[in-house]
Amino acid sequence: MKNSISLRIAPSQQSQLIGLGLGALLIALLTFSANAQAKIYKWVDENGITQYTQYPPPDESVATEEIKTQSQNPEQAASAQEALQKRVDSLNERRSDKKLAAEEGEEAVAQRKQVQKFCDETKARLAEFESGRRLAEKQEDGSYVPVTEDQRETQIASMKAQIAENCQ
Repeated sequence: MKNSISLRIAPSQQSQLIGLGLGALLIALLTFSANAQAKIYKWVDENGITQYTQYPPPDESVATEEIKTQSQNPEQAASAQEALQKRVDSLNERRSDKKLAAEEGEEAVAQRKQVQKFCDETKARLAEFESGRRLAEKQEDGSYVPVTEDQRETQIASMKAQIAENCQ
């Protein structure tokens, strides 16, 4: 009779483990893409776990599979790394949002996102006002009126106060 061990993991922990596994895989792929000429070995260890390494397994009697990688020029590799990092960041952000939602509730997360959007928009608008470029405000009739220096100074002070009060 075969002994078996049953392991139960809560659904919330399953998604965290899957997320961590995907994050680790993405980071590993990011590392491998940086060195496109490297040999990658795939083998199964004595515990039945598939291993991917840059080095052959320590036990030479284990069957290995050499994985061919495509050669990339440095620009393509950098672009691929950047795209991969964006995906990792997006995954981490979603994971963080889910964790916050579980802890604080959906309403608190929605409010936090709304405040973050306000902060991002205000910071972008402040950068426009501080750039020194000529700005104009759209009037109700559809015409544009240039922003005076006094209006610019007032708007900058107001936006800085809003950022200090609402943004971290």
